[in-house]
Amino acid sequence: MLVKKIHYGWIIIAITCPVLLTSAAIKATPGVLMVPLEQEFHWTRATIALAVSINLVLYGCIAPFAAAVMERFGIRRSILCALTLVGVGVASTSLMKYQWQLILMWGVVVGAGAGFLASVLAATIATRWFTERRGLVTGILSGAFSTGQLLFLPILANVTVVYGWRTTVIVITAVVCVVLPIVALLMRDRPSVTWGSCLMGRPANASRSRLRAVIRSLWRSMLCAERRTFATSGLSLELILCVVRRPVGWSPLI
Repeated sequence: MLVKKIHYGWIIIAITCPVLLTSAAIKATPGVLMVPLEQEFHWTRATIALAVSINLVLYGCIAPFAAAVMERFGIRRSILCALTLVGVGVASTSLMKYQWQLILMWGVVVGAGAGFLASVLAATIATRWFTERRGLVTGILSGAFSTGQLLFLPILANVTVVYGWRTTVIVITAVVCVVLPIVALLMRDRPSVTWGSCLMGRPANASRSRLRAVIRSLWRSMLCAERRTFATSGLSLELILCVVRRPVGWSPLI
């Protein structure tokens, strides 16, 4: 009886959160790997920064078109392809020996796949599965991405210092492999009566207190934006510290 009372949209949210957490872990990784790659391969920081820059450019450029791809091919297929692309790119990084391989794997492949796992995924899920509580759902999913950056950054830094950067890459690949079957088995493209998961909430034109709903969504969006800004600022600070901590003599964990 309890299972029937749970709208399937909340299960979709529970599946999407690990996807966004994984995306956040991948986005937080370059700041952790920059110094170890420089020490092992004797590459310049400009070369490593070029790969990271290509990754971020593709991440930002592909995200606006990801919604159209999800609409055309479905959310489930899009997420599976993106996770597979990211997993292959991250796993291949552990075998690289040359600079062009870093640019290709981490810059192009990982950047292209991560673009589909950006905030556009949260907006698509919230719009497709909910008419009520869209602000809450968007806040939860965006908060999951921001929390992932804050959560994984110190963990990845500790793993890199203790076990090496290749272990960090393997850990991320393992996380992707765990998330893939969950998405394949439980993710649905859109609400369907077949799965007992009709669109949650009343139709958009139904009578309700519009003003209160807008105010609640606005406050949730503001709180989510502040949390995301804090996490992104921390990630940017990590990229700066990874450049200055070696000459100063700071520990890699800082």
